[in-house]
Amino acid sequence: VLGALITELALAGSLGFRVFQDAGVKRFVTYALSDRSQTVRLDVRNGLIDGHRTNITAPALTHAVIAGQGEQVDRTFALVTSTDSLDAMTEWDRRIERFIDQRQTNDEAELIQAGVEALLEGGFTGKAIQIVPTTDSSMAYGTDWRVGDLVSVVVNGQELVARVTSAVIRADS
Repeated sequence: VLGALITELALAGSLGFRVFQDAGVKRFVTYALSDRSQTVRLDVRNGLIDGHRTNITAPALTHAVIAGQGEQVDRTFALVTSTDSLDAMTEWDRRIERFIDQRQTNDEAELIQAGVEALLEGGFTGKAIQIVPTTDSSMAYGTDWRVGDLVSVVVNGQELVARVTSAVIRADS
């Protein structure tokens, strides 16, 4: 839970962080995230990707229906969408509504905020890419880009700007 909170706060401030132990002392270090999408372009055609796997998922919702205080016909309702959620609805040809019970409030701003939060969590087409960059590259991991940076990735002719969320480093003899 603490890690999720720190991640949320760090991303809001465009920061990355590392937690490690150095000579028995636990350290927490932050660093600025960089947008390297204009200079780091990982693509099979330019020889910078050895392999890849993609995963595309449907949105969890496209329309948030938020219900405030009241009962039956006297209950307050708000309908919230976003550009991403409407794009996903068109892309998947499906309208997916989620009912959000907010009976503790009748404040319109709070009702809309609940809908916005739900759409931020799942109101979009999910696109995940896992790549294996080449090791003998002119754009080396750890030097030219690292976890947290934005990079351009081209898979099957489609270019996406993505944040690097993890890295696996292998060592052999």
